[in-house]
Amino acid sequence: MRAGPVLMCPEVRPHRRQALPHAPRGRPHLPHGGPGHMRTAPGRIRTAGTRNRLPPATAPGYCASRRFRPMPEEEMELKPMPDEFADFPQAWQPTKPVQVIIDEAAGTAGVVRDHWKHRGEKGKADYLPGLESSKLKPGCDALIDELVARCRGASIEAVLALAGPTGGPLMARGQFIISEISGVLEYLYDDDVEDDHDRQYDQARGAWSDPTSIAAMALSLDGWAQFAETERARIDGLGEFDAKLIDEAGEIATKLRLLPEPGAQSPEVAAKFAARNRLLWALDRRVGDARKAGKWVFRTHPAIARQFASAWVRRNNAEQKRRAAMKKAPEAAATPE
Repeated sequence: MRAGPVLMCPEVRPHRRQALPHAPRGRPHLPHGGPGHMRTAPGRIRTAGTRNRLPPATAPGYCASRRFRPMPEEEMELKPMPDEFADFPQAWQPTKPVQVIIDEAAGTAGVVRDHWKHRGEKGKADYLPGLESSKLKPGCDALIDELVARCRGASIEAVLALAGPTGGPLMARGQFIISEISGVLEYLYDDDVEDDHDRQYDQARGAWSDPTSIAAMALSLDGWAQFAETERARIDGLGEFDAKLIDEAGEIATKLRLLPEPGAQSPEVAAKFAARNRLLWALDRRVGDARKAGKWVFRTHPAIARQFASAWVRRNNAEQKRRAAMKKAPEAAATPE
């Protein structure tokens, strides 16, 4: 049975319509439902000049921007190149806190996206180069994002395997609380001014952000709780942060100390940490390539080039110089003229 004439609407282009994410399976809906189409049967849309059988919005790999065609399976999950881990040194260990590596990598991916395309006309005053002219390949930011997600998952799996079935839930909750407290404190102190607060935060992050045992997790929770307590009034409600997590950190630390500390690391746990380290190593290489490209492409734009640098390394170097200067000051004062 024919539903009636198809109305033409030049302003609405059928291939630009997208199914709403809440559309039930087999009954996709369009955002506007305007005159550019008419529904003739469940799941079938008649448009000006086209007849499309739409896949459900909940189908795996559904990508509305591809003219309603499902995303190919090989693109549903970005994977490292086949030789990604070929040069991995088995003895490699992260030189920075794991959470620092992951967080900064996520930020670097965003900076790469923001500055991939050049802006303006070359030769004009407002011209800004883009990373598209570097050795980086298109999609490198998406690969970094994928490695970030996999590193986070591998880190959680390693910690859970270390704690066993009894302490696993406590370790997982502890990881979440540490992430929330460290994140809100970082946001609080992010004012582009290097002061004592930044130095204290960097020291705390370096000491407590990568617990690799039950005892280390308990120590990290206590440390972050004590640090956050000094700023409780300022961080409570900041970005919807719940200050009750500070109290919960101490409670979980107490429960963790009641658990028996496992003996020698089992082969399964060692394999989990080795898998995590391989992913971190691959992520570190990708981020390093992006930072090198950003440093070169934006060499005449220091404000942008600074966004590619590691803030943790910069603050750590500044702290070392400060300590060296303080150490030399008494020696200079004690030296007779």
